[in-house]
Amino acid sequence: MSRPPANAKRDDANRDACWSDGAGQFARCTLGPEIGWTKRFIALGDSHNNALIDVYQRIAEANGWRIDVAGHPSCYFTAADQSAPSAGLLASCTTWKQRAMAYIEENHEDLTAVLVTHSATSRPVLAAGDVSAEDATVDGLVTAWRTATDAGVPVIAIRDNPVPAKGVVTCVARMTGPTTTACDQTRSAGTAPFDGQEQAAKRIGRLAQVVDLTDLYCTDTTCPAVIGGVLVYRDKTHITNTFAKTLRPFLERGIERALQRAE
Repeated sequence: MSRPPANAKRDDANRDACWSDGAGQFARCTLGPEIGWTKRFIALGDSHNNALIDVYQRIAEANGWRIDVAGHPSCYFTAADQSAPSAGLLASCTTWKQRAMAYIEENHEDLTAVLVTHSATSRPVLAAGDVSAEDATVDGLVTAWRTATDAGVPVIAIRDNPVPAKGVVTCVARMTGPTTTACDQTRSAGTAPFDGQEQAAKRIGRLAQVVDLTDLYCTDTTCPAVIGGVLVYRDKTHITNTFAKTLRPFLERGIERALQRAE
């Protein structure tokens, strides 16, 4: 493996400039050229979005694109309220969402697309009345995404990474020889969590597209803990930056195809 499991927790791409700390701000960084870009994007989401920062940067620099990244802990681009461990974090998340929508409204003429992704297992939306949690999740996405699509800006949603087997990093660390399948997850379990993005895209239509990279994580039956000698996960939900960078050509191609389909 390129990095030992003991270092997995630190194998993270996040940066302070791209990350709101939960105090109600809308921190945003720019990857690629600030001026003279050929395409401009804003990438919004929680820590699963910011796990892709180095991938976004490589894509931006290779293509002359500008990709602004704005992340917030346990908070993603939805109009729905999410569960939160404190009133302060809930208020910060709500403010961040409002500022994300304002950013899109102010910059829509320059934006090529909005990139979104989020953890399918962290901080689910709060359903009310007879509305199911899944319907509330989709409704929240559709309302938020229409901030962009009603202005003619496509939304490109990146499906969340599969969930690993419990204790995956510790499990791999215990291996003393070649990696085995002992720490792998089944594809059915890994892809079971519902993120609502595909359903939201279908409701919006052409201007909402989904990039699904699941086949890069999983075979037909299994989602390995180690792929090509690289540890996939740094904890119970996040991918390592080392593995994330291997996704670069596939995510780049997925974005380009999504733009074509949105035309």
